[in-house]
Amino acid sequence: MNRITQVVNILLIVSVIGSLIAGYFLFMGGEEDSTIPESLDSESLEIPDFSSDVPARVSDELSISSAEVVLLLEKIRSINLDDALFRSAAFQSLGNSTVELTPEAKGIGNPFDEL
Repeated sequence: MNRITQVVNILLIVSVIGSLIAGYFLFMGGEEDSTIPESLDSESLEIPDFSSDVPARVSDELSISSAEVVLLLEKIRSINLDDALFRSAAFQSLGNSTVELTPEAKGIGNPFDEL
């Protein structure tokens, strides 16, 4: 019996260590991030100049999204609702079925107070 518990404990420890290693490689390992420079020398750190291209890209994205909005607005405007339903006898025969609630006396203010 003692031998079985030792084997179970060893297998448990090995599986915990294995899962920790697998978790490390899953969350920390894997593909290298190429955006982080290996050295922070001024020669190796090159920052591209996107200032001239940004307004063109932004205006293209805005024109595409504004065109989509205009198309959606046109689709909404083209919706025609038939109000014959509201003029029908069946709709007109509907009545108000709300239930009047009568105010009731409240119980004690603090349920944990002594009676």
